[in-house]
Amino acid sequence: MKKLLLLLVSTLLVSAAFAQRTVSGTITDESGDALIGASVLVKGTTIGTVSDIDGSFTLNVPDGSNVLEVSYTGFATQEVTIGNQSTISIILAESSQLLNEVVVTGYSTELRRDVTSSITSVKAEEIEGLPVQSFDRAIQGKVSGVQINSNSGAPGGAVTIRVRGTGSISAGSAPLIIIDGVQMGTTGQGTQGSSNPLNAINPNDIESIEILKDAASASLYGAQGANGIIVVTTKSGSRKGDARFNLSYQEGMVQPMNLYDMMNSQQYADIRRAAYLNAGLSEERAIELYGDPTDPNLPYYDWQEALWRDATLRTLDFSAAGGGEKADYYTAFSYNMQEGQIITNEWERLTGRFNLNADLSDKFSINLRTSIAYVENEGGPCDGGFFVNCPFAPSFWSQPISPAVDEDGNYNPYPLNGDGHNFSINELQNAENVTRLTKTLQNITSLAVNYEILPNLVGRVSAGVDYVNTQDLNSRPSSIPIFSSYGGQLSYTDRVAVNWNTFSTLSYNFTLGDANDFTILGGYEYKQEDWKTFGAVGRGIADPSFLNLGTAANPFSINGTSSTNRRQGVFGSVKYAFNDKYIINGTLRYDGSSRFGSDNRWGLFYSGSAAWRIGAEPFLANAGWLDELKLRVSYGTTGNSDIGDFAALAIFGPRGQYLGASGLAPSKLANNLLGWEEAEQLDLGLDFALAESRIYGSIDAWVKNNRDLLLATQIPADAGISNSTITENVGRVQNRGIDFELNTVLVNSGGFRWTIGGTFSLQDNEVKELNGGRDTIFSGGFPQLIVGEPISFYNLTEFAGVNPANGRIMAYDRNGVPTYSPTNADVKIFDGAFADYFGGFRSEFNFKGFTVFGFFQFQGGNNIYNNDLYALYSAGSGSDNQLVSQADYWKQPGDITNVPKPVQGGVIEGVEQQDFGLSPGSTRFLSDGTYLRLKELKVAYQFPRSLLQGVGLDGVTIYAQGLNLLTWTKFDGIDPEAVGNRVAFTGSSSFAFPVGRQYAVGLNVSF
Repeated sequence: MKKLLLLLVSTLLVSAAFAQRTVSGTITDESGDALIGASVLVKGTTIGTVSDIDGSFTLNVPDGSNVLEVSYTGFATQEVTIGNQSTISIILAESSQLLNEVVVTGYSTELRRDVTSSITSVKAEEIEGLPVQSFDRAIQGKVSGVQINSNSGAPGGAVTIRVRGTGSISAGSAPLIIIDGVQMGTTGQGTQGSSNPLNAINPNDIESIEILKDAASASLYGAQGANGIIVVTTKSGSRKGDARFNLSYQEGMVQPMNLYDMMNSQQYADIRRAAYLNAGLSEERAIELYGDPTDPNLPYYDWQEALWRDATLRTLDFSAAGGGEKADYYTAFSYNMQEGQIITNEWERLTGRFNLNADLSDKFSINLRTSIAYVENEGGPCDGGFFVNCPFAPSFWSQPISPAVDEDGNYNPYPLNGDGHNFSINELQNAENVTRLTKTLQNITSLAVNYEILPNLVGRVSAGVDYVNTQDLNSRPSSIPIFSSYGGQLSYTDRVAVNWNTFSTLSYNFTLGDANDFTILGGYEYKQEDWKTFGAVGRGIADPSFLNLGTAANPFSINGTSSTNRRQGVFGSVKYAFNDKYIINGTLRYDGSSRFGSDNRWGLFYSGSAAWRIGAEPFLANAGWLDELKLRVSYGTTGNSDIGDFAALAIFGPRGQYLGASGLAPSKLANNLLGWEEAEQLDLGLDFALAESRIYGSIDAWVKNNRDLLLATQIPADAGISNSTITENVGRVQNRGIDFELNTVLVNSGGFRWTIGGTFSLQDNEVKELNGGRDTIFSGGFPQLIVGEPISFYNLTEFAGVNPANGRIMAYDRNGVPTYSPTNADVKIFDGAFADYFGGFRSEFNFKGFTVFGFFQFQGGNNIYNNDLYALYSAGSGSDNQLVSQADYWKQPGDITNVPKPVQGGVIEGVEQQDFGLSPGSTRFLSDGTYLRLKELKVAYQFPRSLLQGVGLDGVTIYAQGLNLLTWTKFDGIDPEAVGNRVAFTGSSSFAFPVGRQYAVGLNVSF
């Protein structure tokens, strides 16, 4: 029996071998250059392969199959008949892929050539493999009209995104972000470090990102489109071929860059002695406290060395994609870990994803997208402020004469001289003993059901949810002296945010005659966001290793809050194309929001756009060099409701007592007429592609007016209301600009390919109207908003240098005359934090499997108020350590320097020397924020497929890459990009945590 079975199997194998034939060949472009990684598929089967580094392939073709499908990105797919050939030479022709590129516009998709609005796409290959935690960092500088800056360089830190400028003053200016149909929420984030709601999305799972920049592209989302829209589509599987697996791993490090150069012990002791002497105080006392500057053996402790480090980063990604005739799937898992540049800071994330597209019948299909992410952020630095209990700022200002530990490694009291500096917190002990932990669980899921009711009439119902649960834990042990008086403290906060939306659409496509194409879309949408928080604080912690509130001896406080908002709307669009050359599109949306007054909750938004495909005209039929030339124009309105949930409501709060009982009184007035802020935008654009798409790009000129601003305005102080503002629809802000994108294939010959490209944006911001017809709104006696000026500007005294005769700081008065004691009347206006221009440019070389890619990002025309210097640039007036530059202080008459003479306390003849006692500050701390940064540099090698066939692999790539490698700037701080208060228009650094220089090596394997 066994022999018979063996004979049968052998016969079947031999028959199978004779039932197929081997076909080999080469795949080249029209110039004869090999195409690496071209797909070769036996038509009607899942049997296929890809070409190797020489463009060669070998494939076993079953009997009965006679056609190969050959495809390659950027080239027209070709069907090749095999016949009796065993060796085939295949030449692929380049295609105008840009014209047939599918663009996701939110509720639908359309071909790039049919787009009548301003939409920029970013594909997966542009962001894959970058060691970043969120995709917004990966597209920085790569999209015209979209400015992206890090608020914090901490791992997983917050990012500011602005699409075509900042148009709102009191309302939000961030774009709406849609992940697979789910409109992302912004609530529920942790507070124990800078955080980003987009951390839940693994950038390597993204297929494409579309940025909808003008009103025509965004108005279908009417209510939330005023600040632009970012549509993210995650990956799907393939219904051709077997399952494909991909494994990638990279390891690297993050280095602090450009940290402040601080004084050593001798320099510090010298400036402190000078400060005492110039204040008429005892030199002996200064030496007693800070040491003798002439002593070469003066103890020195490097706080930066103790608190900063070269950190580790590590990523691991695995994905599987495949499918069959009726369905396809994509599943992925990832692990991402990055230590912070500050000791004890570590960020970790685990993600899982499953995507499914399935045809349940000829008319019925579903699309499922679900992901889950778990993030832990431990020891996140406090940034964006002068925090004494977080290690960032004190790593610079802590006294170099006071070591953190003694010879036995025990923590020293700080400072050793007992002068009470930094609230007597030993920052190393604080970093190592205080627990700052945030745990976040986030799920993003969407399910869409599609049904073809009639030919070309499709109904779609979609529902999605963004669920976030965040837990914050902060433990301050009693072993740290400042917390010892109450036995240490443990605080816990739990947040839950549920943001969900659903929409239903009907779309109908039809053609009249041979040249009239119509697309009609109508729909309804509902969105709701609910969130709640609960927090408790306990004191008297017996053992800080037990991070449980139950161990607290004294319940100290308890708090909680909750809120909700709702929005619903109906929308529709009609698109008409004549002869594939003239295209018009109109949209209409009607939305209502619970955030507005009961008398004004609904808003109508609309847009119209048109495109003329000039390149398709007969008079350009002989222009073989022209692939596409399209003129676009659009106009429309969009809305903004990004304010608090209770902005329109009257609010009551506790006020005093009556007969021993607590009383209530109005704390905020209602405004039943509060309604939508609108953005009105006009856009004129030109898309072009030349020389078989070897040169392509776009240019747009646009004007956007935000009107009926959601602006907090003052009410009379005698109104008896504790909140002295009420939100109204008043004022107008205008942004205008030019967006330019250009990409070229400079060389594509002999296996060598060189491409370059870039983006460049010019923007201008101006306040056009304010409430009540006023020209200026004041705050604290100084202009806050001025008609004719940008939203962002600085009120400052103008630094006039240091008087060589006596070492005193001077400022120019309103007449331009230097003075020691300027007044508020001498304060002037200086350019603010908004950049006039920004963008990026890239260059990529490919040769025989080698790739070298470089990307530069830049911005300019903005100022930064470097508030760090208020502590570090104070000429020894206090006991903070100082920048080394402060050692060049004024010492005697005739000295030429910008560093004044040190004076303990910083006051000379009643005038405060740092900022003259005026709250606006001085241009002494104002700096040019222009910079150019080598953002990415990558070198990779893809092994020839011929070397991998024996081990069953489709591809192996090794690479080394770096981020933020070099920066050219005049900024006098650490990092001109990470400016924590940028959102508040002030552009103040205030010890914002800087980005680091990253290096990584990696391996990518596909099979």
